[in-house]
Amino acid sequence: MKKHERIKIISDQIRIKGQVSLFDLSQQFNVTIRTIRNDLKELQTKIGCEIFRGGAKKKKINYGSLYTSVYNKNFNLKINNNYLSTQNDTKSQILNSSQSNTDDYKKIFILGSFNIDICVEVDDFASIGETLAAESINYYSGGKGTNQATAASCISDKVHLTVKIGSDALSFKAQEFIKNIPLMSRTVLMDNEYSTGQAVIVSAKKAGNNKVYANLGANLHITLNEIEQDLCHLDQSDILLTQLENNFDVTKHLIQRAHNQNILVVLDPSPLNLNCIPLLQQVDIILPNQVEASKLSNIEILNYESAKEAAYKIHGMGPKHVIIKMSKDGCVYFNGEKFWIFPTYKSYVVDTCGAGDAFAGAFVGELSRGKTIKESIKFANSYASLKIERKGASNMPKRELAISRLLEKTN
Repeated sequence: MKKHERIKIISDQIRIKGQVSLFDLSQQFNVTIRTIRNDLKELQTKIGCEIFRGGAKKKKINYGSLYTSVYNKNFNLKINNNYLSTQNDTKSQILNSSQSNTDDYKKIFILGSFNIDICVEVDDFASIGETLAAESINYYSGGKGTNQATAASCISDKVHLTVKIGSDALSFKAQEFIKNIPLMSRTVLMDNEYSTGQAVIVSAKKAGNNKVYANLGANLHITLNEIEQDLCHLDQSDILLTQLENNFDVTKHLIQRAHNQNILVVLDPSPLNLNCIPLLQQVDIILPNQVEASKLSNIEILNYESAKEAAYKIHGMGPKHVIIKMSKDGCVYFNGEKFWIFPTYKSYVVDTCGAGDAFAGAFVGELSRGKTIKESIKFANSYASLKIERKGASNMPKRELAISRLLEKTN
């Protein structure tokens, strides 16, 4: 391993863990303690870490003042506003606001899924008929909606989550995990017939990507009657974030209800169901990944230019704002008038599971805090780049770390 690669990993570990030790690093990289000490001295100049006897730690930063310096800029974002209300134009307020008082944060309603994730780490994906040894197999709590709610709750304290789980051996673990997410409120529905959702996630180091196989179980069996009893939470919200891992009829009902109530509708169309296309007229912001955008638009996305073509075509289906997530290539944003490209941040990839969920949760979390779409995308890119440095789809970073990475990029 080259010196600059080793120093980058040490820098990331200081940022994520808070501190590192000379002995552990010398064992990790199989070099002398003197070599590590010299690395830390170099990092002290670059990132301002504090060196102490036996290691180094992250220097404390006043994130409040730094956050203001990064985000209090005029991005001159033009919004197509066709949703004026005589009482309260909530969507326009969310997309153009700049409040910072937590009492003024917009409320987020997330209809989502809960799965037990079985995460398999391999060096590379197996070919058809080939058997490969896995490097590790781990079990985590997950599900797109739950992951997104976990991320959003790290950003905003105004998050409600509605999920459904089974009455099986996994339900206790599911309830414990959901209870520990710092949500404003939650609705956990139980199903006596169908099992708690499960997903097998295979992550390949060489590909730097993953493949997911899901048995959604109880997630697919939320009933209209159950969701009707939960509408009091939706009607008090300003933003709806949902995916397509739940009963489609219920998802459709919520999107229509939110649209009619002038609530900002954000859709992560995953796993893609082409039956969602007629619903896109009632979606304000859509967040497909590269594969989903290709299938929605029938345009193969190979680069930024083809992504722009796909975004333009998807915009014509109804959404006012199209944000295509392109993994290590960042994302492309189209608002009906102009395109923007947001490069990603360099990361030390540990686990790509949940990166898209981290982006979606951080994105709506920042909207809740009054940030513009462009500001929220920039923050979500930073946040997702930190997520992939952690194991577990629901293992989300703190907001302050994303701000720190933004500042590193800015400086």
